[in-house]
Amino acid sequence: MIGFWSQKREWVVNGICYGFAVSFVFMLAGYSGSASLISRLPFFGVLGLFGGLCGLALGRVGFEIKRRLKNPVD
Repeated sequence: MIGFWSQKREWVVNGICYGFAVSFVFMLAGYSGSASLISRLPFFGVLGLFGGLCGLALGRVGFEIKRRLKNPVD
């Protein structure tokens, strides 16, 4: 839906930011380990980057769906 609601070229930033935020916050909220949370932040950041890449791909899919619905001939 992020890509579907985005304008031209906005889907890139919106997808990356949304994917990173969802992944990172989900890991922070679910962490219940014995090690300090601060020591886990770099690892969570790396996994958040993966979430950002997934958000980028899904943002593109949403934008393409919107584009094809507007111009079904393409």
